[in-house]
Formats: sequence, C-alpha cells, structure tokens
Amino acid sequence: MTYMKTKIGVVLLLVMFAAFIAPFAKTARAATDPVISVVPQDIDWNGKSIGDAFTVEITISSPDVAIWSGQIGITYSPLVLECTGFAKESAIDQSWLWVPGTVNNEAGYVTYSGWSCIAGQEPGWTGSGTFMTFSFKVIGSGTSVLDLTVLTTKPDAFYRTKLNKNEGGSIAEISSIVINDGNPDNNQPSQPPPPPPPEPEHDVAVKSIKCFRASAYVGEPVGLEVLVENKGDFTEDFDVALYADKNTEVIFDEYVIGIVHVTGLEPKTTKAVPFSWDTSNVQIGSYWFSARLSIPSDAKTEDNVLIGGAYLGGICNYPGVRVFDLAGALFQIGTSASTIVIAVAICFGIFKLLMSDNWLVTFPNRQVRRALSTRHLHKKDA
Repeated sequence: MTYMKTKIGVVLLLVMFAAFIAPFAKTARAATDPVISVVPQDIDWNGKSIGDAFTVEITISSPDVAIWSGQIGITYSPLVLECTGFAKESAIDQSWLWVPGTVNNEAGYVTYSGWSCIAGQEPGWTGSGTFMTFSFKVIGSGTSVLDLTVLTTKPDAFYRTKLNKNEGGSIAEISSIVINDGNPDNNQPSQPPPPPPPEPEHDVAVKSIKCFRASAYVGEPVGLEVLVENKGDFTEDFDVALYADKNTEVIFDEYVIGIVHVTGLEPKTTKAVPFSWDTSNVQIGSYWFSARLSIPSDAKTEDNVLIGGAYLGGICNYPGVRVFDLAGALFQIGTSASTIVIAVAICFGIFKLLMSDNWLVTFPNRQVRRALSTRHLHKKDA
C-alpha cells in the first residue's frame, strides 16, 4: 500500500513538473531566429562569360516566429553585376500588401520591397519559402557580395532588410534574424559575349570565267563558262551577262556574247553557266571576257562584276582565204596613184630639160659639148 502511494506521488510530481516547465519550453522554442538566405550562396562560373545571366532566390525560414511584415533590399558591385529585374514569389500571399522597390545599377543596389499581412491574419506567417527572386547579368570580372544588409543608417536605409511581428496588435521589428548573403565570385577569366549572328542577306558573286579555246577562226564558235556562287542566305534567281572586249578600259565597245537566266541557286552553292560565242561577224584580234550579274536585292554588289576574267589569244581568218578589205584596197589605190603622178612629173621634167637652150651645161665632156653645139648651130641656121 505504501508502495502504491509512493508511485502515485511520483507520477503527480512528474505531471506537475511538466506543466510547470511547458511555458518555458515553448518560450525557448520560440526563440529560434528567422533565417533569410540568398540561394544559391555561390555561383558556378565554370564556362560562363561576361554577358551571362543568373538568378538568385531570397528565402525565409521561420518555423516559430510569426512574421507579420517585412522588407528586402539587396546590394551588389556595379562593376561586376547588373540587376535586370526582380519579382515576388509564392511565399508572399496574393492578398498581402506588396510595395516593390526600384533598381539603381549605377549605385549597385535595389531598394527594399515591402509586404505585410492584412488585418485579421493573426499572428502572421510561419514556415519556409521563397519570397523574392533577383535576376543579374555579369558585366565584368571580379567579386560581388549579394548583401541583404540589416543596417539602418543611410544609404543602407534604401535597401535594408528586416522582419516584423505582431504583438497584441502592435507591430514590432524582430530584433534577431540571421542573414546569409550570396557570394558570386566571377574572378575566373571571362570572355566577351559572342557576337550576334549576322542577319540573313542576299549575296551572289562571279567567281571566274573560263574560255575553252586559245584562238579561233572567224565563224567558229567559242565555248565559255561563267562560275557563279550564292554566298547569301536565300535561294536566288538572277541574270548572267557575258561580254567580249578588246580594250577593257573603254566602255560601250563590247560584244554581248549572251545573257543566261539562272533560277533556284541555293545558298552556299556554285553553278557553272555555259556560253557559246558566235564569231561570224567579229573583227579579227584578241579579246578579254567580262561577266556581270543582275540582282536588285544583292547587299554586296562589288563582286557582281568580273572584268577581264579570261583571255582569247586571237580570232583570225582561215589560211589561203582572201577576204576583201575595203580599207586596204583604198590604201593600195592611193599608193599606186601617187607613184604614177611622181613618174609622170619626172618624165615631164626630163623632156623640158632636153628642149631647153641651157641643157648643154649638164654634159661634162668638152668634145661632146662642142659637137652637139655645132650641130645645134647648123640646125638653127638652116
């Protein structure tokens, strides 16, 4: 009996002790500080470069202390990072009051954004969740702490972070919270961002001209080939014109060999365009060949023309075939006429000299002059 009384007494003492220490245990558990963290704490920069982007989350874990309202701002190095935006996340109830901050990339901070529960929501929010996200872009190499500061002196007042609780209808700051800042270290060598891909464009070009003969007789066909390339990004239709020219420095004296229309030349491909030159009415001589492409949409026209891309050693007459040359005939006639006139003039001069009285002075032999002179006198007397 005494044993039973003793046992019951011990149980009652334990119950009373538990009832006594329960408030203290609750108070001790409520002392757990809320934790605000930047997630992830560190950024893996392996393979990243200047111009790359990343996002961090601002999380709060407060399983015991009920949070009624809060403010979150963030600082960073404006030489290393640029904030490209921020937003509230799912832990902030849609019915709560939300006042967003503003970005100041020149100074390197985002002013605090605020939220608060509404009346009737007692005592506030507890648990763990993501409250905000911040987006950043790397603009330089270096180290930048993502600082969720808790200081209240200026200029920190513009981006301070704090949490508040509701105590009997009075809002008070939670004086002890844990801040886990982020440390994105971008000291690894960074490369400039790759250039943007070029805009698609139209671009065709004359690559070369080929002549399949070294020389030809008048009237023989001369085979040629123009190699064209589509260097652009679109399937193209265009005209190819081929010319023969004795002097490439003189314009408008060319023979137009032909114009061929090319259709459906795909990007980054080439095509050999054949030509045949009819030389029936072509002057003899050597020729240079030039080609021109006609395409109004071409962005680069400097390679649409190729001057003197091939050479033909000569076009000549067939051997043994006499071809009437009007200019040569007139020259020959002029030369013959001049010769005849000169010959007649010489003969006329000799005749006039013989009929003259003074012609004897031209004979050097004195006896001959005397005989001729006597004969001349007798003839005169008679």
